[in-house]
Amino acid sequence: MCDAKNNEGEQKMKTNFLISTILIIFSLSIKAQNPPIADFTCTVDTSNCDLCRINFIDLSANTPTSWIWIVNDGAPNYTIQNPSHCFHIIGIYDITLIITNSYGSDTLTEYSYVINDSTGCYCDSDSIIFGKNKININSYDISLYPNPFSNSIIIEFENNKKEKHTFTLYNATGQLVRKIDNITTGKIIIDRKNLKNGLYFFQLRNDNEIVGYGKLIIE
Repeated sequence: MCDAKNNEGEQKMKTNFLISTILIIFSLSIKAQNPPIADFTCTVDTSNCDLCRINFIDLSANTPTSWIWIVNDGAPNYTIQNPSHCFHIIGIYDITLIITNSYGSDTLTEYSYVINDSTGCYCDSDSIIFGKNKININSYDISLYPNPFSNSIIIEFENNKKEKHTFTLYNATGQLVRKIDNITTGKIIIDRKNLKNGLYFFQLRNDNEIVGYGKLIIE
């Protein structure tokens, strides 16, 4: 009697294991049959480069099998999964990743910043978000709105201690076009004035560190 119950229990365990295995294989098969979804991030590496080296890291879903990275600085395209590129000219570059598998392809364009004004270089793997943007860097919350803007933009950040901050703004070629020193409030209003339409990169820092950076669009 006991042997019969033991055999029955073993059989149920084997059946359950077989069902679980089939479900896993089926799930992986379904996932593999989907077209890829492009996504990537980036990190900065200042070694072995005269200005700024950026490592691009593929985060795409659904198992892509080929990659094309377009860095838009005149260099040849990369066809490996995770390339590393040395930028030689200060500027803002749109980075495009094109991925494919047997079931389709996908393309994603995001932005990397190469700013080297004694404060280092940066990369940003976030695409443009329209409306009110919220950024969190080094535990600082920064809001900017409206973005894009035509006449002026408001930048709000935490500054309860009334520390002095400096705001700098760069155009798409990395040229400094606006600088505001000795900001002791938590709010900055940037008027367009003579700035042309386009993509800009801003940096906000106090005496100790960079507390925020990101994109502005003037239209």
